[in-house]
Amino acid sequence: MKESIELINKSAKKTLNLIDQLLSISSLESKSDVLAVEEFSLSELIDESIIDTKKLIENKPCDIVFSPEENNLYNISSDKSLLYQVFENIISNALYYSKEDCKIIIKIIEKDNIYEVSIE
Repeated sequence: MKESIELINKSAKKTLNLIDQLLSISSLESKSDVLAVEEFSLSELIDESIIDTKKLIENKPCDIVFSPEENNLYNISSDKSLLYQVFENIISNALYYSKEDCKIIIKIIEKDNIYEVSIE
């Protein structure tokens, strides 16, 4: 019984997340929302995305490796909420579609003051 409730709870969280993503896409397409640009740490945002995504897919034994350069927060200006959704979606897909005991490597590469995020 407890396992069934946990499964229903996880499914509900995934459905709610999907609905939120669809609403975000819809609002962007209608151009009714303006991007909420703010300065934040890309490194901290990726860490947050990893932690939250692992909670949703906790039964998958995968190792996620993310080790940004020490003392570099990779500060950027962007819409933090939308970027968080992008990372959460990519990381959850990587976890969901990979084999058991997988290793996902996330890197931030800086080129001429532009940050490139690589997820393998």
